[in-house]
Amino acid sequence: MGSATAERGRYRPAWRWVGWLGPLPWQVVGDTARLTVLLARHVVGRGAVEGGVRELRLARGEDAARGSARRALGGWVLSFAPGSYVVDVDPDTGVVVLHDLGAAASSPLDDRVAG
Repeated sequence: MGSATAERGRYRPAWRWVGWLGPLPWQVVGDTARLTVLLARHVVGRGAVEGGVRELRLARGEDAARGSARRALGGWVLSFAPGSYVVDVDPDTGVVVLHDLGAAASSPLDDRVAG
């Protein structure tokens, strides 16, 4: 995932974003457990696995290079856990569209990336 700004070489991440990695292992473990339960319930005929789409609004007011970096790296981090992935990022509005399996609420990771 990238952007035109990144392709032109203006891509400036912030060191504080390393903090996004803190909740990532817990997100991966939690999503794996949740998806295992959903799959097991589906296999034994006790429920369908349903997904949903939700939006996350990224922080605004950053320069183009910093905003581009937030969208690209944030998209990667948010897609890393097995229960969700980034469908789209609007560079003009800062809205990230996420597809989630079996979850409707935001996570602590979402809050950190949104800034």
